[in-house]
Amino acid sequence: MPTASHSLRAPSLRAVARRLAPLALALAGWWAVAEAFPVRTRFVAEAPQPGSRWFKGNTHAHTLNSDGDSPPGVVAQWYKAHG
Repeated sequence: MPTASHSLRAPSLRAVARRLAPLALALAGWWAVAEAFPVRTRFVAEAPQPGSRWFKGNTHAHTLNSDGDSPPGVVAQWYKAHG
């Protein structure tokens, strides 16, 4: 009966480190760039003008037309009822 010429064994820690080194270096470079140029996004609402109104709304909802569980009309009614 023929036998396998090699056995299955886990790779050594050194072999794993050698294969992951390029990825680690790339991530380290990305991290250094990200730290050098921090992104600080801040939204500041302007004071309302006299005679203007503030409108509250939802900019993202899920319905049966996407991955939600209710028809669009029901979702709209729910938001209207809940302010």
